[in-house]
Amino acid sequence: GRLEVFDWKTGKQKFNLQLDGKNKGLIEQLVYAPDGKWLCGAGGAGAGFVAFFDVAAGKIIYQDSAPMHIHGLALNEKGDELFAAGHNKMVAWKMS
Repeated sequence: GRLEVFDWKTGKQKFNLQLDGKNKGLIEQLVYAPDGKWLCGAGGAGAGFVAFFDVAAGKIIYQDSAPMHIHGLALNEKGDELFAAGHNKMVAWKMS
């Protein structure tokens, strides 16, 4: 999986981040943190993954596998709980 971010005004690429290679597939869903400081992407191929990106620095903060290929993603209002839906499962993560 990879994330490419562009400046929409200029059309120029800001950064291109490649996941570590352990988690393969497409990023199917993106959600921003309530304060806009980070972005969460999730998806997968056969297996799933979740990854967090620092949008100002253009860096990967955290990435891990998920128990299923993820198709849908949502955050609660505080941004401290992440909910995912995919291949016959729903998962909730508490973040600190």
